[in-house]
Amino acid sequence: MMRDCLLISVSLYVLWLRKEIGVLRAGEKRRRLLIETNEKFSNSSAMLIRYRMCERRLTFLEARFRFDWHGQSAKANDCISPELRWRMTMHGKALWQGRKVEALEPRNSKISEKQVGSKEIFELLNFEGLRPIWTQKLIDTMLELPTLSPQDYPHSAEDLYMALRYVLKIRHVAVFSALTPWVELTIWQVFPSAQVTTVEYNVPIIRNLTSHNFRLRSRSQVIMDYTAHGAHFDGAVFFSGLEHDGLGRYGDPVDPDGDIAALREIALMLRPKQFLFLAIPIGPLDHVHYYAHRIYGPYRLRKLIASSDFDLVARVWNGKILPGSSLNDDIYYSHDNDLPDWQYQPILILQRKRLLLRREESERNTLMLSILLEIIDRLFNFTMIRQ
Repeated sequence: MMRDCLLISVSLYVLWLRKEIGVLRAGEKRRRLLIETNEKFSNSSAMLIRYRMCERRLTFLEARFRFDWHGQSAKANDCISPELRWRMTMHGKALWQGRKVEALEPRNSKISEKQVGSKEIFELLNFEGLRPIWTQKLIDTMLELPTLSPQDYPHSAEDLYMALRYVLKIRHVAVFSALTPWVELTIWQVFPSAQVTTVEYNVPIIRNLTSHNFRLRSRSQVIMDYTAHGAHFDGAVFFSGLEHDGLGRYGDPVDPDGDIAALREIALMLRPKQFLFLAIPIGPLDHVHYYAHRIYGPYRLRKLIASSDFDLVARVWNGKILPGSSLNDDIYYSHDNDLPDWQYQPILILQRKRLLLRREESERNTLMLSILLEIIDRLFNFTMIRQ
């Protein structure tokens, strides 16, 4: 009797032990499979993200690269700007044509008082190399003036204020081409909580400034932001800067279509259906004043807008807003005979085309579908293990 009871107990223990070993083996197999699946999922999603980042970076670079233009060839000493000589000689360490190269003059010796709001602003605006320095005293002095508009561009701040109010809401706006922050301050008057990013070849320097939160980015940093996050701006302002792009006036690369390339880059960084507020010199004749600026006549203005994935929805000039997408003859005249051609710069309200929205939605859907398939595959394998 005792022997039979012992055999039964041993048999039950063996059955229990075999079951436990089976459970442990299944658990270990499931654990390993889940680890492999997690690694596969992580690697797959990481590969997709890296692919999208590379794709965005190439798209951004393609906006400025063309096979028919490889840069300016210098055939005479006069073709080399002082900035380029300074860089070629390693900031004056080497000789240039047997002579010592003098240090670059401060930037404010190359600008005029009328490019800023007043004589006081001009005296407060200092430079470090080619980079303007923004201080608290500069900001306070600007806010005390009757208008934020630069003297060269009368009623520009008031026109921008009206154009910004044309849209409902802007949370994150980019400002391109900034000598003084009058555009940024105007944006904050309309949208006090907006995040404003200033994008410049020569990035401004902030010193002893606490009243406003300026976010400053160079062109290379903006490329990296776009590569990592894609289109992330709700709006952009480009006032009196695009007409210089590609002419080399402010140290940018010489490019006959630099303005078109710059506008394409902005289109890539803007979220779909969002707005660009663009001010450029417009006149009845297309004109290039090298190396100062362009005047956009009927041909260049149409080419600029058509080549950059934007639609014209309205324009603002001298306190009047004119809705409509027409580029008829009326847009090329300021109706002010005393105004020089380069000072007539109405604010064009441009909206990013919907075509880009469909392409971005397709890219996002492809990414989400890939991730969803990975999750389904993971759940299916987990269910099979449980069974």
